[in-house]
Amino acid sequence: MLEARLVHLKIDNIRGPYHIEPNVTIGLDGHRLAALIARWAFEFPEILDQFNAILRRCLPEMKRALVRCTSNGNVSLLFEQIDGERFEASEVSDGVLVFSALIAHALEAPPNGLIMLEEPERGIHPRRLKELVDVLRTLVDARKTQFILATHSTALLNAFRDEPDAILLFRRSQTGTQIRRLSDVPELREALSRADPGELLAGGVFNETLGGDGES
Repeated sequence: MLEARLVHLKIDNIRGPYHIEPNVTIGLDGHRLAALIARWAFEFPEILDQFNAILRRCLPEMKRALVRCTSNGNVSLLFEQIDGERFEASEVSDGVLVFSALIAHALEAPPNGLIMLEEPERGIHPRRLKELVDVLRTLVDARKTQFILATHSTALLNAFRDEPDAILLFRRSQTGTQIRRLSDVPELREALSRADPGELLAGGVFNETLGGDGES
């Protein structure tokens, strides 16, 4: 059976310290990220190395994520910059936390699974979104995991400029929700030859063409 997960991150839950438990993994809202990083450090250092390599690639100022033990036996999340300075999770931007949690979810995704990411662009600089998509593409190829991104971000949509088949448009109406590929709508396919999909979204072209309340 296909394993499916709906990821909707909450910043405060990503930041919090957590207790290490056997086989701990990240929660759908981002909680237990610190515990997962600790588990990787002890049991699967190769996964932590992969995580930190992605972190450095997409956030060049960052060197790695690590954890420290707190007074009550929990572990809290730290981020170390290239210059050696370290910051608590409470001191870094929402974008760093969201990006870290998304990558953790991607690395924890089951082979042949389905991961649905709701508004992955929250807090992430638009220039980093293409790099996030490139990371997800790598995991799609390596692990055959599928990712569905629900977004209103023009920058994220533009990362799929050359893949109109990958852009799904949702139209709500009184009779329910219809789903169509962008490439299956002749007017939009033609419009895509003149503008990026993000421009079409921002300009209301999707709604004008499909009618109703469109989203991608």
